[in-house]
Amino acid sequence: MTTIHYSLPPVLADAVTTALNTWQDKDNTARLWARDASLWSDSDEAQWLDWLTIVQDQLDGLDELQGTVNEIVTADFRHLVLLGMGGSSLCPDVLRETFGHIDGHPELLVLDSTDPVQVAAVVDAIDMERSVFIVASKSGSTLEPNILLAYFFQQVVEAVGDDQAASRFIAITDPGCDLERQAT
Repeated sequence: MTTIHYSLPPVLADAVTTALNTWQDKDNTARLWARDASLWSDSDEAQWLDWLTIVQDQLDGLDELQGTVNEIVTADFRHLVLLGMGGSSLCPDVLRETFGHIDGHPELLVLDSTDPVQVAAVVDAIDMERSVFIVASKSGSTLEPNILLAYFFQQVVEAVGDDQAASRFIAITDPGCDLERQAT
């Protein structure tokens, strides 16, 4: 096993050592992987632990994801606009900054604000007819992404018509929430 080295002020060192020893003595790592809700409040936490298997889940769904990418590239869309707030947009923004634009693929823009100047800057930067919008909200009820969704959906309706607008939107959210129902 890998050893982690750390240095803490004496006032914290004892508390951290005690907490680590308790974690190990109670075999909490195994309990975490078993989705044992008693590690927290023993309520519904087990249903929120899908992050434990996210890597394998994404690998298992790679063909579907690649199919979506191929569909977007083949349709010659120019922009992917992620509409999110806070945590739902931080990672995509870091990935965009880290990896940049891939030739032959749409450019990713991340809108993490309802500030009218920033929204207008995105509107000015894209071709509404050739853009796909990704609405990212864990709960599906976050006010800001829902406001951005309503605004951009209306813009897309005006650009491509009511019958085509929904095909330009992708939702990333928790199962069973209002945003998933709306997307379906």
